[in-house]
Amino acid sequence: MRDLVSGLEAMADRDRVSLLELVRSWGQNSFLPILLVLALMVMSPLSGIPMFSSFCGINIALVSLQMLLKRDHLWLPDFVGRLTIPGKRLLAASGHMRRVAEFFDRYTRANRLHQLVDRRGRAVTQALCVVAGMSMPLLEIVPFSSSVLGTAVLCFALSLLSRDGVLTVIGVVALSLVFSLPWLALAAAEDAGVLRP
Repeated sequence: MRDLVSGLEAMADRDRVSLLELVRSWGQNSFLPILLVLALMVMSPLSGIPMFSSFCGINIALVSLQMLLKRDHLWLPDFVGRLTIPGKRLLAASGHMRRVAEFFDRYTRANRLHQLVDRRGRAVTQALCVVAGMSMPLLEIVPFSSSVLGTAVLCFALSLLSRDGVLTVIGVVALSLVFSLPWLALAAAEDAGVLRP
């Protein structure tokens, strides 16, 4: 993961960086690197840009769906590939991304709970990435939901990359947590009397 962040930092000296340039930098078969980068971006300060989390979520779902359908190369619509991020913002966010990457690189181990990352388990994990990505636009107004969904996607993608099933379990916990956030917010509002007539 640190190598992925280093690749982003190398591209951040440009005025703007497009998603298509990111795809090309890792090759057309780089589903997991692109998924990891999108998840890291959602977890970074870039998520404060309006609609940025929705943009990343749609692309996470698109990439994950292509993995699930076993495509042999990554395809993105032209208008999505042309969308850009300012290089300065990307560079500023890369410090946060590097800290997350170093943490996961330090603690991942191959072949833990391998049933979750074998052929059948991989399909379930890829489907969960689709669900997480599609949820980002729907839950963007819920505070912290995008960051937690990004964490779930990061865990799922890294579990597929490192074959560490423990990360799949952590991703499922994060995904469950984010779906409970709206209900917790409603319960808190009721307790505070905000929703009472």
